[in-house]
Amino acid sequence: MAQAVLWPKKTFFYPIGNTSPISLTQDLPPDIPADILLLGCGDPRNILYTLHSDLRCGTSLRRLDITCCDIEPAILARNILLFTLLVDARVDNDETWNIFYHFYLDDASIQRLWDQCSTLVKASQSLESWQKSPYSSFMRMCTAHTLQALHNQWVLYLNTKSMSEGERARLKKKFRREAEAIAQREDFISSCWSAGPFWAKFQDVATEHFKSYWYTGIMTSKTHSPSLPHLNPTFVYSLMGDVFNVHYATNPIRAFHLAACCPSVTSGSSGTGPPTLESVIRAAKSQFFQWSQTFRDAVTEGAIVLRLFNGDALAFCNALQELRRSGTTLTSVGVSYWIGTRIHFHDEYSLSSSRPAPSCYNVIDTSNLSDHLGDMNILAGTVPLLREDQFSALRTQTLISTSPGRSLHQSFVERFCGDVSTLSLLLGVAPVSYITRYATHYTPQTSVKSIVPDRSPAAEGDLIWKRTDLAFSPSDRRHPRLVVDPQELSKYLFGVYLKMFVHEMSMEGIGLPSPEHMGIASGFFYARPSFVAVLKVVKDKVETNWNVAMEQLFDLIGADKKLFTGLNFYQDLCSELHHQGVYSVETLSSYISIESAHGIFTHWVDFIPPLVCLALKIPRASLNKVPDDIGTPVLQLELRSPAAHFHNSFSFLQLIFGTLSIDGDPKDPSFTIIQDPLRWSGVSDLILTLWVPAWILCVSPKTTEVMFSFRSTPSNKFITKLTRSLGLLLIIFKTKLLDDQHVFLSRRNPSFSDTCPTSSTLSLKQAEVPSATSDDRPFFVKASLNPDNVTTLSIRTDVADTNAREALLKGHGITATQKTSCQVDFQFDRFCHSVAFPYPINGAKIKLRIARKSHYIEVCAPISDPKVLDSLSFNYVPVPMLQVPWLWSMHYLSLSPLPVINVNGNLEWIRQHISLIFSERECRLRDLPAAQRDDSLLAIKDTFFTLIFASAGIDIPREHIVCLMDEDTNLPEIVIFLRHLRLDLASHTVVVDCFVLPFTKGVDWAWEVLNRKSMLIIKTHSAEIRAWKQMLPAITECCRTWSHTNNCEYLTRGIPASLEISETPLCSCGLGHGAGSYFKDAGLDKRLCNYVTAAAISPFFALSFLESMGRSQIRCAAQDCSKTEGLKRCARCRVISYCSALCQKSDWKRHKAVCKKE
Repeated sequence: MAQAVLWPKKTFFYPIGNTSPISLTQDLPPDIPADILLLGCGDPRNILYTLHSDLRCGTSLRRLDITCCDIEPAILARNILLFTLLVDARVDNDETWNIFYHFYLDDASIQRLWDQCSTLVKASQSLESWQKSPYSSFMRMCTAHTLQALHNQWVLYLNTKSMSEGERARLKKKFRREAEAIAQREDFISSCWSAGPFWAKFQDVATEHFKSYWYTGIMTSKTHSPSLPHLNPTFVYSLMGDVFNVHYATNPIRAFHLAACCPSVTSGSSGTGPPTLESVIRAAKSQFFQWSQTFRDAVTEGAIVLRLFNGDALAFCNALQELRRSGTTLTSVGVSYWIGTRIHFHDEYSLSSSRPAPSCYNVIDTSNLSDHLGDMNILAGTVPLLREDQFSALRTQTLISTSPGRSLHQSFVERFCGDVSTLSLLLGVAPVSYITRYATHYTPQTSVKSIVPDRSPAAEGDLIWKRTDLAFSPSDRRHPRLVVDPQELSKYLFGVYLKMFVHEMSMEGIGLPSPEHMGIASGFFYARPSFVAVLKVVKDKVETNWNVAMEQLFDLIGADKKLFTGLNFYQDLCSELHHQGVYSVETLSSYISIESAHGIFTHWVDFIPPLVCLALKIPRASLNKVPDDIGTPVLQLELRSPAAHFHNSFSFLQLIFGTLSIDGDPKDPSFTIIQDPLRWSGVSDLILTLWVPAWILCVSPKTTEVMFSFRSTPSNKFITKLTRSLGLLLIIFKTKLLDDQHVFLSRRNPSFSDTCPTSSTLSLKQAEVPSATSDDRPFFVKASLNPDNVTTLSIRTDVADTNAREALLKGHGITATQKTSCQVDFQFDRFCHSVAFPYPINGAKIKLRIARKSHYIEVCAPISDPKVLDSLSFNYVPVPMLQVPWLWSMHYLSLSPLPVINVNGNLEWIRQHISLIFSERECRLRDLPAAQRDDSLLAIKDTFFTLIFASAGIDIPREHIVCLMDEDTNLPEIVIFLRHLRLDLASHTVVVDCFVLPFTKGVDWAWEVLNRKSMLIIKTHSAEIRAWKQMLPAITECCRTWSHTNNCEYLTRGIPASLEISETPLCSCGLGHGAGSYFKDAGLDKRLCNYVTAAAISPFFALSFLESMGRSQIRCAAQDCSKTEGLKRCARCRVISYCSALCQKSDWKRHKAVCKKE
């Protein structure tokens, strides 16, 4: 665990998801099994929808192994309750629906709930009893603690059966009072996001349903519903006990795809008015029952295994990392900051298991945990768990908001504490859309500003992180190893350190964060262990003199004057670095002698380790002084001695309600904590444990004070309330270090057992990790860094061939050519070599360093800046190939489950929706003559625009055949047969369901056949034709229902197979699949079936966190400026404007690619 420890007295319960479901396998080819980790898993909507919508090759379901982690046991208990109800019922019934979604239940539903809980309670007595139950065939427990926590929840649900009528009435009355108060809320706009492009149409019905749901407790369209007799216990009990704790924004319709029920939009729908409450509820139930049946089918086929873990997400990540390093199932990591039980994995996680559970994954989904834990914490915890193959993807989701004077792009970059490209290189994964500058999914928040102008700009940062090295240069299958100068690395890491703790920056020397910093880090996600977690990942990824880098980093941190409390947490940083085995400062590099301990370790013998475990017993009475309703302030432990002039704060705390007892010999003391299961509801004391440097305790033990306190932060709106109760220093409890009634010291953590290894004694044995690469040897890429970012990358190639060496010595000239976004070919005499960089580069600035006598050539280039718009101009939609093709920048989708849009209805919404594929910059470019645009991605978007309008018959006659023709040669290049326009529900957009026909020498006859048909001809330039040919493998791969054969042309010719005129870029594996019935029904020549491949064309949406969106008033064109006054046009192109010469200079690198003299 690395995040700051928060006071958790009030945490909300999210029993039902608040976003529409996505496909968890959208980034995996259809023939690849999925090992999925869900952190903050929430309700099971994503699992159910994934099974229902998953792309398949043939009829068999993909094998899914899904690990679900959530800190709230009630969420997991409800999910398992639902899964078992679905499997046991065999058929759909309203009782299951009622139990999962309704606050109040009828007699039949509550009895069904009690019966199911009784079954689950019996099955969950122990791991052994669970394994004997029928549910263990598809549901496994990661730990015994998880099973016990779930068992306790089901017992609570079942105990409501034996409650007296008075007790039930009390609970129901309390719940209803709170629920009816929530029903008075007014802001329901977020309830509309699940409608995707139709969100504005659903504002009224979302409001109506929200009020109805919270008043009646059920999903109903009836104005006056009968009051049901029973309170649903699954909404009552959570970590907070039996208090009302359901989040105030809960609205079940948000967990479904509302767009599917919009009248006059989908084929077969009736009505022309707005959506009604009845139609919305009917659509939600229909989707739920469809997903449920697919789940039953998956269980029957043995296609799904669910694994459950109850605990903190980052703790689970750390435990998995420790498991992979040591191979030991008993880890040193606690379940959460407030539960001391160590994570002890089930035997299926051992290396000797006959059916081992996965400990690394090719899909990791972190829900919106970034908003709660911080992006850097999430990345440091999950990247080491991402399987090192070409398919693996990490999904992070966050709401990026900003304030006046700050752009969304600035807010986006600040979330990652520095340059995103540099962070990507150090981690080995990059956010795909940040590089491509487009996304294939739409977020309604993008357009809300135009309709609700008083809302601050916001963007949904739904990011998919993938490896870049294999995506752009898959021919080199070695792992790149980044070589970094230690001094350069230390300066860069120091910059990350300052940005992680920017809220500590002093203003005018009084310790107050400046106004611009208060907004950035108001969540206070990060503590010093967070920075340590980042360093740990970087250490594993880079090649450098690590000790030198750390020494220089500590020199910078020690001399820093920017962070007002930086030195207070210096020992906290040192302790955690040593504890994690990342680095040890000199004071922690050796043991301390008993003689120098000044009486603090009087009875100890032999030695005092560098770190000792300090336990502090905090009386319950001290906790009772803390007022209610104070939010979630940050906790810390302080060691202070005014006499010795030191004041150290520590943030890595373990907090446990219970009793502490001293064990063992005083010469080697240890202690045991018996945990109180009632926790906050009990009467036991709070036990705090942490590791501290032993030498600090020896400085002046008689004058040292130990304090448990809140961090004082100006952004805490409850600071006045806390100060009134706890004093200016916000101390919850204070005592002397030598107080042997409250302070205890040991060489060991009290929660550790003798068999549990500590981090300092962990074996470095690495569990086997599957890899798609054929060569595990790394190749070295030197990175030059300045304090802010990577400036250049360089790769040295040794010339081994004797003849090539002679040619080099003779002085033959060497030419370098960029072949792909990451690959450079250099040639001399008749010899050609290729080098592959792990990140897109700026090929216009390639430099060669030639050592003719030493026989090597070094290729140097700066990395591609996202502000330079042609960074992916070599191929906007790469489809790498290693054994099988896979998509890097697009998602997979199964077309058949997607609703077909009724093109005879009102389609004005399509015009509004598709206009969002263009950024403000692109809108300005579209106003220019085509010859002045010089932007192939914009040309592709324009053609998308035309294709979708042709499918729908908007502004132009509806067409079923579209031909892309090269305007230079006047030859047809690609014919697209438009089959359907569908709703991509999970991506909130439209998709063109079609067949594509690349014109080759073998199909010349087809032009004459097609010329007899009505056809839309789009003439475009050769650069766009080339881009379309590069894109064809992606749009055919993304919806593929067939398998590639051993004779696939991609294996021998690469992807695309060819870009030459009259040659196809596609392989032949998918020719004709699914085409017969369409061509027959459309009255087209059946011979064409043998030459077409099914495809799905999705729009490429501009990203609001990279560029300004849509048309707006003229503003400064510089990336991070939003001024609208005092603007002057670019003197060269006269198209865009700047507020100052400084902004024009900063933007020139990007603008010069499109700037054309007027």
